[in-house]
Amino acid sequence: MFNGLTHTLRTSFVPGLALLTVLLVPAIAPAQSLGRGPLTMEESVFVSELLGTYGSPDLARVWIQSRIKTADSGGRASLEFALADAMRIEGDVDGYEAEIQRLAKKYPNHPRSKGAQLESVLAALLRLSDANTEMVFATSPSQRQQAMDLRDRIWNEEIDKVLNDNIRRLNDEVSRSEDKVMRASDSDRDELAGKLAEETRIRDLWEFNRLNSYKVYAAMLPDGSEAAQAKYMALATFADEFVNSRYDNFGRRYEAQLIYGQALSAAGQAAETAGALELLVDIEPSADPPYSDDVIYFIRQMRVEALTGSLRAYNRSGQPQDGLDLLDFLYEDEQPDFPYRKTPEDPELATLVALLDVEEGVTRLASGDRLRGFELINTVIDRFDNPEAYSTDPGQAREVVTGLNRGLSRLQELGAGNLPAEYYARAALGFRDRGLPEKSIETAKLALYASDDSKEAATWRAEALYEIGESSDALGRSIEAAIAYQELAENYPDSRMVAMAAQNFFAIAGDFAGTPADGPWNELLVVAEKLFADNSQGLGSEQLKLQQAVEAELEGDYRKARELFRRISRTYNDGEEDKQVPFFFRARAGAARCLFRSSSDTEQAQKDASGEILPLLSQAREARSVGGESVLRYELAKIYWGDRGKDSAEALKYLQPVLNEIGGNNVYREGALLFMLEVLAADGKTVDSEKVLTELRKVWPDSQTLVAGTYYLIEAYAASSNPENQRRAGELVLDWIRLPGSGFEES
Repeated sequence: MFNGLTHTLRTSFVPGLALLTVLLVPAIAPAQSLGRGPLTMEESVFVSELLGTYGSPDLARVWIQSRIKTADSGGRASLEFALADAMRIEGDVDGYEAEIQRLAKKYPNHPRSKGAQLESVLAALLRLSDANTEMVFATSPSQRQQAMDLRDRIWNEEIDKVLNDNIRRLNDEVSRSEDKVMRASDSDRDELAGKLAEETRIRDLWEFNRLNSYKVYAAMLPDGSEAAQAKYMALATFADEFVNSRYDNFGRRYEAQLIYGQALSAAGQAAETAGALELLVDIEPSADPPYSDDVIYFIRQMRVEALTGSLRAYNRSGQPQDGLDLLDFLYEDEQPDFPYRKTPEDPELATLVALLDVEEGVTRLASGDRLRGFELINTVIDRFDNPEAYSTDPGQAREVVTGLNRGLSRLQELGAGNLPAEYYARAALGFRDRGLPEKSIETAKLALYASDDSKEAATWRAEALYEIGESSDALGRSIEAAIAYQELAENYPDSRMVAMAAQNFFAIAGDFAGTPADGPWNELLVVAEKLFADNSQGLGSEQLKLQQAVEAELEGDYRKARELFRRISRTYNDGEEDKQVPFFFRARAGAARCLFRSSSDTEQAQKDASGEILPLLSQAREARSVGGESVLRYELAKIYWGDRGKDSAEALKYLQPVLNEIGGNNVYREGALLFMLEVLAADGKTVDSEKVLTELRKVWPDSQTLVAGTYYLIEAYAASSNPENQRRAGELVLDWIRLPGSGFEES
């Protein structure tokens, strides 16, 4: 909302009557709102739902901090571990890992303490994923290499070494325990056998997590590279060993067999993959029907993933016809209890089935069955690559679309020709995701020349040009990138990418202009600036200065940021007349914020920054700029109530007019009121806080701001020892779960 005003707002689905019952307790029976002694099953479910399904660590903390006072030692330990989980959900992976290790020492007999080292590995995997994401989206070779080095260091030092060292130690412990059981007397054997079973279970857990860790890391390496091949072969070896020696782990042995086949497939060993996965493509349970839902789900999952892996192996090795033969064989005698697809599809299997559709579509297109191949691929696109899909389940939509793009990149490798421009553009995205930017550029160029006369073709040619620019930039080929961005901006003015392309072209031209090797860049800079201005409704240069200022501030260069903020003009010309720059007051507020941040003397910094903002308040009021006055008052308040001081009286003095004197539904007024509510709630001023929350509800009834605002008030009431305030906190929790986007009606 405002730069510096960040609120994490999470809402999701809340299933289960038990959770609803617990939430109702504070409002209807305050004397029994919190239990005593051990945690009940309902309470454990409640916490896990808030943290997991509902994704609300803030509300979980409010409840845990109240319940932990009356819990027994075991319950207290579990709740403290849950507080650590809240840190992980919020993205504080390092804090989560440190807290888990501290709690493991504090509660050595708690079940989670025994897996504390493994949780450190899982935390490292989260950091690994972050580093890999930075690498994929890096826009310069140096940034890309830096992120890649960090990713590989995390893997080598924090994951691979820790996994192998611990598995070696655990195997030694199991061997010693096996010897003791063999030599034990009848009276001691049962006790020692129980210890051996627990040690074996933990060892197997570590080994299975090693399989998944290797699978994650190998997929991050450039597809087909020697490094990726080596990791996939190591994964195949580990998985094969698990399958052949861990007899007591029935379900995980099947999963390890699947991983074994997938690893061989990724390593390009089609024949070996087929042999490994043929055990799973048509597996059946050993028990007689009727089958439980869990059994049906597990068998279908194994079948679908195994079939997808088999088809992918044949496609990777250039043998799509063998994949088509496998499909014909399996579909001819498909078991009705365990279909590869069904309507309606099990929601938990929808992603896997969609990825099967992609791989089958690639197989059929590469084998000449173009009608059915296009049908499968286009159905996946229509279902998952649209705003509704991203709004309903963004994680699922991203996973399916990423798999789709990767699948189309493999189709391109199989030499399929005469494809729509969309397929080539998507394949280019798939190559970039596979760590192959050069192939991405080559494939994107095919989209430009595809014999495709559909009305969507222009859209995808623009996307292809933007991908050429992005991948060229990442490879350090700035001139190639500039050419692609210029062509997009000049020839595809209706593209959704045109503003970004024009901006990138302008930025590259600006970097080259005025240098010793400027060549034609000084002339191109004029062209680039006009393109950017034309595609930014006359605000091009002002918007670029704003963006550069924000970037400089985020990097901590307050002097440069302040200079850029102050260079933003009050007016601009749209070709016919002068108009007000809509973010002028926001820019001046940013300049004052940078002035405040750049000084170590807090008191003097407050005087200097407020001295710049105060004269602007009357100007914003005269200009009837609700947003401008709101953002100015917000920054004034932040000067006095922030990380360098908590003078709530001074902050509220500047925020009060946002509630009482100016109106409207401007987004900056909304942000200022939310900040006002935060300050009031932190001061325990619940009556005034209720007034602000009422205004937010009235003017922005569907806004996500209500999630944060209601939480601030819940915190204020929950901190009170007054029973009425405690009851009000419970009522607000019920309001919170009914807020827009919570999925309360569905639950």
